Amino acid sequence: MIGKWRLVATESWTQKFIDLIEPGFIELKANGRGTMVFGTANLALDWKTGEDDKLEFTFEVLDGIDGVSGKGCVLVSDEQMFGEIKTHLGNRYALRAQRWVEMRKANKGRSGQ
Repeated sequence: MIGKWRLVATESWTQKFIDLIEPGFIELKANGRGTMVFGTANLALDWKTGEDDKLEFTFEVLDGIDGVSGKGCVLVSDEQMFGEIKTHLGNRYALRAQRWVEMRKANKGRSGQ
């Protein structure tokens, strides 16, 4: 699970919004920390592996929307990440991501056509 994952779909936001400032991503570091970036939000993650090999995390927004925090969980299968985030006292948002390397290979193949 360590590494960078490209956000490729959410239940509530279009890809255009996800990539508003830069391509949306989740980055997980070996020290249990990470980052999620999409739209105008930059989230600091604190993660661990939970039951059934799910990755569980809490987050705090570093910029974008003030005072937002929450939690989430994802499951990794075949280079895909599926799960959801939930803001504290707020909504749930389904998400899907895939390994960043796979995105670069796919985009490289398209540019050569």
